[in-house]
Amino acid sequence: MKNSWRCVLLGSESLLIQCGQILEQGGHQIAAVVSRRASVRRWAAERGIRALPDIPALLAAQDLRPFEFLFSITNLAVLSPEVLALPSRAAINFHDGPLPEYAGLNTPVWAILNREQRHGVTWHLMTGQVDRGDILARREFDLSPGETALTLNTKCYQAGMESFEALVAGLGDAPLTLEPQRGVLQKYFSRKDRPAAASTIDWTASAETIATLVRALDFGNYANPIGSAKAGYGGHSLIVADTAVQSTASGALPGTILAIDDAGVLVATADQDLQLRRLESLEGSPLVPAVAARQFGMSPGGRFDHLAKPKGTA
Repeated sequence: MKNSWRCVLLGSESLLIQCGQILEQGGHQIAAVVSRRASVRRWAAERGIRALPDIPALLAAQDLRPFEFLFSITNLAVLSPEVLALPSRAAINFHDGPLPEYAGLNTPVWAILNREQRHGVTWHLMTGQVDRGDILARREFDLSPGETALTLNTKCYQAGMESFEALVAGLGDAPLTLEPQRGVLQKYFSRKDRPAAASTIDWTASAETIATLVRALDFGNYANPIGSAKAGYGGHSLIVADTAVQSTASGALPGTILAIDDAGVLVATADQDLQLRRLESLEGSPLVPAVAARQFGMSPGGRFDHLAKPKGTA
């Protein structure tokens, strides 16, 4: 097929599979898939694609060369210059944030915490500087009211697929159309970065600030790489998984429990009252508010603890 080429895919999530299907539909050859995730390697094997477990295996596979493109899709490791030099045309990375505004990891979380109105995804060239390469494709979109890490990651997933289709369509024989990144790197978030509140609720903050923290750390049933919003009562810890800002402002001391019923636990903050609508154990098991109240000895008039982050924990 005219303008078809060989490539290698590297990553660990289902977006890699979706992009692989787009490549095959476009008549391109996937020479290998490199992934630590067994389900991704299994998909490749079922398609008759060579499946490799890690980067050393890719570097050792001399018979795979030459190939034109390396696509890093949901890969969180920084690649060495030796790996970036493997493709004859370009090494291309998927980034779940707009560049240069949000570089690094977990950018949807930080976008929610910063109360951004818009977010986006970027496909860019990989260079010796992380997330600094020229842009090949981008897709931006609005954040919805009540956006959570789960819903924003879902939007990034969809935008990643849609923009990948446009990217692949433009990777022909002609020189690549590149867009230099605008200005200097604005924000870079490393694996070690955590919210300033250390994922522990500060009841002296506003109700909206607390609700935003909870939403930013809500990954649903997916793995949470950054930590959940935690609260404690009487020295016992629990996860606050969903909240609702109320129109009332009791004026009670922040952290004071105002009421407990089937709708949740009503708590005073620095301004408006906040309803804790969904609670979980530290293991992620749902806790019925009334049951949690009995388990932890909560009662109206009691106050939530201010939790200090244990040294060396996320």
